[in-house]
Amino acid sequence: MLTSAEFGRVLCSSLSGSLPAGVTLTAHDARVDVHTAGGEVYSTALGDLDAADTEPDDYADAAWNVLSLVQDVVCEATGRSWPGKARDVDDVPDVGTQVSGDLLHCWYGDEAQPVLRLAPMLLTATR
Repeated sequence: MLTSAEFGRVLCSSLSGSLPAGVTLTAHDARVDVHTAGGEVYSTALGDLDAADTEPDDYADAAWNVLSLVQDVVCEATGRSWPGKARDVDDVPDVGTQVSGDLLHCWYGDEAQPVLRLAPMLLTATR
């Protein structure tokens, strides 16, 4: 399974292309930072994902925390809902994460018709 650092880098890479201008992500050993154009930085911990007792759902929980924080920061920075078409900031798509086998699936909105679906993430390291 991926370590916290590997997981953070892969998740940030997957999500970065969908962010509005001025919002960037940085992965650290066990956290992800969300940077705004205004210079604010918000962080969330990924947890100890390289522990021997890590369960696949721990990755889904960590991803949910990152996606939720990113959504909150983007909505606050832009004053409107994200992702998707501009709506009231209080009308945001739900965050969804799910592990299926060795793949983590992440999306915003309804699972069947998401507003944004990230590419599935392989949770096993390819060394």
